This record gives sequence, C-alpha cells and structure tokens, in this order.
Amino acid sequence: MDESGFLMGVAKRRKVIKLRGTKAPRTRNPANRENCTLIECISASRRALKPLIILKGKVITTDFVVDLPDDYMLGVSDTGWTNNDHGLYWLENVFEPET
Repeated sequence: MDESGFLMGVAKRRKVIKLRGTKAPRTRNPANRENCTLIECISASRRALKPLIILKGKVITTDFVVDLPDDYMLGVSDTGWTNNDHGLYWLENVFEPET
C-alpha cells in the first residue's frame, strides 16, 4: 500500500521525439499546479486493488472525471492531499474486503 502525491500536469522526466537537426520544444512547469493524491495497493499475487484518487475541491463534479475506470474511487479535500478520513475509508471499503 502506498500514498503518492502529484502536481497535476507536471512531469519529472520527459521524452521528446523530434526530427534530427530541429530543436526540442520548450516546456514549462508552472508553480500554479494543484495537488492530487493517489492511494493504491498491489498484492503479492500482483493484483491491483481499487485506487482512491483525492483531488482538490469541496465536492466531486463531472468536470473531475474523464474516462475514469468504473472501479476507481474519487475523493476531495481542501488541499488535494489525503487525510485520516480518506485513509480509513479506503482501508474499510477497499483493502479489508479485497484482502
């Protein structure tokens, strides 16, 4: 089980495919990105449990969801980070029933 935090739209590494002799496009990582947290678990038998994605917000709206698999779970917090309530919810509703 792990909890990972992300900045939306920011990548640490990138690969660019370009024509020889041309310059790679410049990209920026602006500081105004929002936080997102993912709680996930992969079992010793390599089975992935349902993840919980925590986004910054007050309520979950349809704007948050674009082609999200049905078994993924969404949560919100003021900061986009997890808290005790999110962890306990995931443990009780995903981890315990599936393990």
